[in-house]
Amino acid sequence: PPEGDRVDISARAQEVQKLREAVARLPEVRRDRVERVARELGQGTYRVSPEEVAEKILGRSLVDRLV
Repeated sequence: PPEGDRVDISARAQEVQKLREAVARLPEVRRDRVERVARELGQGTYRVSPEEVAEKILGRSLVDRLV
């Protein structure tokens, strides 16, 4: 008997799809962090780690390529 239509999705494509779905479920604003940063800014105690900034930039770049 003839086979019907078939789609094969690579493991990599499945992984990318799962990541996209996980990102889509994340809230746009993390209120707990916003409140903490606002409080620290007001107190003059907010500090930024250059390493953390670099990690976030690289991570965002990766996400942008997946989307």
